[in-house]
Amino acid sequence: MSIDIFSIMMAVLWCNVFTIVLYVFFSKTRFAVYFSISPFIVLTVFSILRLLLNFELPNTRILPSYTIYPAILSFMQLRPFEALSEAFTIQVYELLCLVWIIGIFCSLFRLYIREYRFQKLLSGEPLTGDSRVYSILEKLSDGKPNKLRVVESTLIEVPMVAGFFRPTIYLPKVSLSDTELYYVLLHEWTHYIHKDIWVKLLIRILCAIYWWNPVIYLLKYNIDSILEVKNDLYLTCKLSEEASIDYLQTILSLARKTLTGRTTGSGFAIELIQSQKANLLEQRFHFVLNHKPSGKKPKSCTALLSGVMLLVFIASYGFVLQPNTTPKEVETGEAVFITPDNAYICKNKDGTYILYVNNAYFYTLKDADELLKEPMNLLQIYETED
Repeated sequence: MSIDIFSIMMAVLWCNVFTIVLYVFFSKTRFAVYFSISPFIVLTVFSILRLLLNFELPNTRILPSYTIYPAILSFMQLRPFEALSEAFTIQVYELLCLVWIIGIFCSLFRLYIREYRFQKLLSGEPLTGDSRVYSILEKLSDGKPNKLRVVESTLIEVPMVAGFFRPTIYLPKVSLSDTELYYVLLHEWTHYIHKDIWVKLLIRILCAIYWWNPVIYLLKYNIDSILEVKNDLYLTCKLSEEASIDYLQTILSLARKTLTGRTTGSGFAIELIQSQKANLLEQRFHFVLNHKPSGKKPKSCTALLSGVMLLVFIASYGFVLQPNTTPKEVETGEAVFITPDNAYICKNKDGTYILYVNNAYFYTLKDADELLKEPMNLLQIYETED
């Protein structure tokens, strides 16, 4: 296995494809409800894995690019400041790498500052004194001790869970009935036990690393939405139909009481209601009201769809696009394009192979395996007489 700029580009490309497909189909509520949440979770996992596992396998087929990639490579090798002084030999790709690294640090720093301000803002808020809260949490945890804290604050607009090492449920200072309080805590408790906040941390880090890719923010949007729908379905599958209606009415009641358009300021908190996603709230209701876990046809279709996605994920490692050039560069900094019209290979008596371009020596192949890779496998091979 190996990692290079081309394998990373393929990983980003495939992640973008998976993410766009996920967004398109998940936004179609009738389609999404029919297949339920499972295939969308599978596709989300594949999107993240493809971005993280950005290596090239030994048997990966190289597909040569004759126009786009070579043009990009030639641009990357330009030295834009060489005309000012011969000392400025930095190439375009070196500048872009520097900008990429600076962008990563800036994105991570901004994320840290945002979370620091959020925690500092709420650090002085006292724990709730509502005895109902502790009674409900004890029931949810089956009497087992847990590290979860509960804070009520006027600074919070909607219920949420936040904190990696000091997990805390934040509740707004609003009047909640016993039923509403139970379902609010149940929702946040489920996020807590499923470690959903760590999923949000992972995607935020990926957004910081690939900040220049606009599709990565679409992936973040998809994951935020899927986490909420997954949580809703997990809860309501264990509830009666009447209790499920009560759960949805709790969400609707909180939306009417609390939403004013303000945001929490935290990049990691998982909110019960996301004020900037009114369409998601409607979609969550459709999922819960129309979810049919016992249906055989949806289950078989879901399994088939997930299987197809797995095959596509595996096939994504089958090939990688690379420019139709050799690894070597000429001293001018320009890439040399190898085609059967301008290049050939000579086999020496000692078993070594030499590449000639425009009838001039260019490159000695390190081993015979290079002959199996493109563009070498496209060239004519001649044997030297002596």
